[in-house]
Amino acid sequence: MTTKIQSQVNKIKKDAEKYAKELLSDMYNPDEVEYKVRDILDTEVNKVVLQSLGFEHRYGDQWEVDHCNSRDKHTAIGQFLREKADETIREWLLEQMDTLPKLNRQQTKALKEYYRETLYYKTRDRLYTLAQDHADEYAEKIFAELKPKLDEAV
Repeated sequence: MTTKIQSQVNKIKKDAEKYAKELLSDMYNPDEVEYKVRDILDTEVNKVVLQSLGFEHRYGDQWEVDHCNSRDKHTAIGQFLREKADETIREWLLEQMDTLPKLNRQQTKALKEYYRETLYYKTRDRLYTLAQDHADEYAEKIFAELKPKLDEAV
């Protein structure tokens, strides 16, 4: 390899190393990550809210109902909105308790079954979230152990 080519290769390596270090420092700087998340939320607030409500951005400026609504279960904003809606519905139901009609045996049975199903699915969803959080923590631990070796390689 000629000296000129070797010099160019070394320059590319140095540039790549500099870029990788900058990228890693930005990615793992909590203040920078928070700033980037807030910047995205501020500039894309309408899009984020519409998507978290179950709409999908289509052609041009058109928004349609997203027919794959299970996607909203995996967004922080979707979870926040669901919690707020649940809280509001719960408060409203408590206010209405004295005015609600009496339930017959069949209706009571159906509500109990619905309660059991909801408990099962919500528990499963919560366990999934907890497992994801645990996996994230575990991955961070592994990365922390590997980072010195990765830094040496860059």
